[in-house]
Amino acid sequence: MDCKPDSRLFSTLFLVLCSYNFLVPSVAVGNFSAVQVTMTTIMLSWEPVPCLSSNGDITSYTLTAASLYDPITISIGIGIQNYTLENLIPGTEYQISVTAINVNGTGPVAMVTNTTDLAPGSHGKLDHCLIYYIDGILNACTC
Repeated sequence: MDCKPDSRLFSTLFLVLCSYNFLVPSVAVGNFSAVQVTMTTIMLSWEPVPCLSSNGDITSYTLTAASLYDPITISIGIGIQNYTLENLIPGTEYQISVTAINVNGTGPVAMVTNTTDLAPGSHGKLDHCLIYYIDGILNACTC
């Protein structure tokens, strides 16, 4: 988000608050949500940190999706307010976080938890489905 005032009247005050306050963002992104699209895909969305809380221009966001397996960490440029995590493991709980970053560092974390479905329509529960994994890869699912 660009931290430039619309009026010259507030330019000096705004410059002090937004550009010369050597602090990280003081609040997390807003309305962070995760919606499962498929068994292996989760769509994320958020609202940017308000300018007066950003303590300077936001330069990027960091997304992290952690499970029992290796965490996924992604750097996302400014202006993007949604991202789709792909190739996730069915039936796995993910702790997903996003943080805003400015030139001074990383702000507070916004976090959600989402569990990918084991089978279409199972909502994270097995419910009499047979799932076949070969070398850790989902090969077949019959319900």
